[in-house]
This record gives sequence, structure tokens and C-alpha cells, in this order.
Amino acid sequence: MIKVRYNTNYGVLPDQKRWRVLIDGEQIFTDSIEINTKSWTTKDLIKGDDGNYVDKYHITCNPEIVKNKDGNVQLKDYDDSEISNDQHEISNDQQELICINWSVSQNKWKVNIKEMDRYFDEILFKTKVWTSDISPELCCRPRHIGIANENKLYLSDKI
Repeated sequence: MIKVRYNTNYGVLPDQKRWRVLIDGEQIFTDSIEINTKSWTTKDLIKGDDGNYVDKYHITCNPEIVKNKDGNVQLKDYDDSEISNDQHEISNDQQELICINWSVSQNKWKVNIKEMDRYFDEILFKTKVWTSDISPELCCRPRHIGIANENKLYLSDKI
């Protein structure tokens, strides 16, 4: 399992990257992540920077391919060289951009949908997800947005 979370030390401590990625228990830091595999949110007990165990929320996935090249982490289920772009890319002009970041004050995922912020405990991704180059957030363009019991968000390419 791969776990991804925002690095709250980014901008506070010098030379910190935006995202923490836990791969087989090893933590790496990166400013750029592309997730193109089924993923979901989990609440995990993690040893914090101070040595104490705390609950942390992660985007969790189990991709077939994990690449860490030039500071860009890719988590996916297929090799890009095996298929053409039109077979796995979503038309950007038809889907609205969804922006997601962690709200420390709400202790939930903050999701901007149709220019309105909503908060969720869980997000299930069945769409391509990537990190923003200009702010600490995840981005996607799903074809379908579903909400269950106001606490769980579904972002999918299948309607």
C-alpha cells in the first residue's frame, strides 16, 4: 500500500517538499504526484516527527507501477509507453476541475466543487489525480461526482 498526505512542514521548515509519500514504510518527499489508480482515504496511526503516534489521513492506493523520477512520483496501473494518450486521458474541455486539499481547521478533506468548498471525511477516487504546481492540492477532472451521507465523496470516470 502507498500512502500520500500533505506535508504540514512545507513552508514552515526550510527545504521541505509539499507531499509525504509512504512506500513500503519508507517516507519520501516530493512536490509532484500523479495518481492514476483506484485510491481512497484512510485514517492511519503514524509516528509523527516528534516520535509520538498520531492519527493521520492519507490518500491510499495499491498501484501496479510506482515511479520516482526527478522528484515526480507516479502511482499507476499501467505503463504509459504501452498505450496511447487518447486511451486513458479524459477530455479536459468536458470535465470541471476539482481541487482537493487538507483542511487542518476542519480535520477533513476540503473539496472545491463548482466554486464552492465542501468538506468530507472520505474520498474514493476512480479517476486520474495529480498534484498542483501552484498550490498544495490534488486535482482531477472526473466525469461523475457522487456524495454519500455528506461525509463520503466519490469521484469517478464511469457514470
